[in-house]
Amino acid sequence: MDTEHRHELKENDLAHFLDRVGPWWKRHGFKTMVVVLVVVLAVVITRTSKQRATAEHDKTWSQLGTASSPNEFLELTLDLKDPAARALASLKGAAAYNLRASLPNMGEAPGSAAPANEEDRTDSLERAAKMVKKLLAASDTPTLIRLNAMLLGAAIEENRGDFDAAAKQYQALIDDPDTEKEPAIRKRAEFRITMLPDLQLPQPFSPDPDEALPSPDADGLPATDEPETDTLMTTPPVPVDAGAENDDDGP
Repeated sequence: MDTEHRHELKENDLAHFLDRVGPWWKRHGFKTMVVVLVVVLAVVITRTSKQRATAEHDKTWSQLGTASSPNEFLELTLDLKDPAARALASLKGAAAYNLRASLPNMGEAPGSAAPANEEDRTDSLERAAKMVKKLLAASDTPTLIRLNAMLLGAAIEENRGDFDAAAKQYQALIDDPDTEKEPAIRKRAEFRITMLPDLQLPQPFSPDPDEALPSPDADGLPATDEPETDTLMTTPPVPVDAGAENDDDGP
């Protein structure tokens, strides 16, 4: 009897609930479904966007890490969408052009990264300077990249042999208030500006042909002040066999 009574109570509660929900669902059911669908769709879009952004980020920095030649960095500056990554590609591309101009002339060696001639070297320095100038003119260049671009611009002027222009750029970098947060860059500029006078001195790579060189002797060896010695006089005497001496003396 109690079981049947409890069952009837449950059925009555369910009936009362449906009676209350029915009218509410008729008035608000469609709106509720729309809200739920919008929330689910927003969650899916957000997760998809994050996954896509992560993949794009990994791809971008992977490309920056594997690129090495100036042309590769130049292509990245046109393809990358992230402003910071694009600025870094420009900086590394300018550094690659400057390094290429610093290498010794390798002529027409196939596959060589060095400039083929002086015109090629000048062109590399000009490209590097343009990329640095563009970086410094852009308003969205990150501060750290901008300071490194100023440092690189001074190095390019060194490579051109314009030490006065290099000194001005190093000094501008030292005076830049942003270098207070980047003391390593300021110290680098201070060190390079003190080195400029020495870099302007001629660097000899071979002895002066007018200097007197020591004349070799007959054997083709450098002459020395030590007296010559007779090899016979310096040869130690041959030891005499003790038994042979006794045989000569006899009994």
